Amino acid sequence: MLNCFISLLNSKVIDVDRLDYLIRDAFFTGFETINIDHKRLLTSLTIIKQPVNEDKQLMEYKLAYKKSAISVIENVVYAHDAERKWIQNHPVVLYEIYIMQNIILQIDKDTGTEEKRLFSVEALGETGISLKDNLKISLLCDDDIIYLIKNKHTDDLSKEYFSRRDRRHPLWKSEAEYKAYLLPKITGGEILDRIEKTFKAIERYVTMSYDSWTLDEKLMDKFNNEIKELESSDAIKISENSRQMQLNTKTDIMKVLTALKNYAQSKKETFDFVILSAAQFYSGFNKPDVSSINIVFKSRAEEKVVKIKDVIALLNGSERERDNFFYLYHKSSSGNMNKEEIFREIIKAFVC
Repeated sequence: MLNCFISLLNSKVIDVDRLDYLIRDAFFTGFETINIDHKRLLTSLTIIKQPVNEDKQLMEYKLAYKKSAISVIENVVYAHDAERKWIQNHPVVLYEIYIMQNIILQIDKDTGTEEKRLFSVEALGETGISLKDNLKISLLCDDDIIYLIKNKHTDDLSKEYFSRRDRRHPLWKSEAEYKAYLLPKITGGEILDRIEKTFKAIERYVTMSYDSWTLDEKLMDKFNNEIKELESSDAIKISENSRQMQLNTKTDIMKVLTALKNYAQSKKETFDFVILSAAQFYSGFNKPDVSSINIVFKSRAEEKVVKIKDVIALLNGSERERDNFFYLYHKSSSGNMNKEEIFREIIKAFVC
């Protein structure tokens, strides 16, 4: 029975936390999905007793819903799908997270030492911690971070965070747009895999590097130097297989960077991009946990329990063809950046 109550708090499909943030986030973002009749859902909750095995000697209790809740259950899954796809994976939200992550990493590096870090248990306590430049932090909270960003560690990223006019903007704004402009130009296969693998390698490299978080001339110079070192037979003592793999990856990265640089220059724009990966959408209706929800049909004579998938046609999203999906951001001064042309230049670099 205790497991049933735990499921009300923490479930893979419907729980108190999920209902709370779906309704709350829809209200505060203004993104209206489907109305969730939580009162109907909660009043339809019941507990059933089912056998664990075929001999029916051992029984277990499980959560179930009366038939009146079927439409609400569908709405909950649909609303969660919509929020994850259009809010949590929105390119502006992803970029905001990216900016804040990089700012926090830099602040932690600038204020801390090997022994003492800003983000530590000590900083959270009332006694606090003393850091570089006589900085004393106690009871660390969001306000302290905002203060440090505004007054102590102002850089290009922090300016972007507080000024939306100065921010980079995505050249395409959804997974659908990414597919619409990229996939018709290339019919899958090795080239598409190489391009998306290279995008991922660029993002991973930049994420691990504090001194270069954008795709620009500085990053190109860095890769050029690293390629020269790898091409030198005695510069790096690594296995031939490892050397060749690194060389191939960095060479492909240079192809993407060169294509972006040439395109930006042709449009008289600054060569200054950010690339971020996003999770491709996968509908919650595809999850076994949704299709196995217990529905109770009750009459005077009997009580019948069935799986929701056996009584209604659940909406099913198609399986993901690939896991890779990326956004490219830029501060365009002229508005002449064309996503179709950018994809064409990148593809050309891998075909030639």
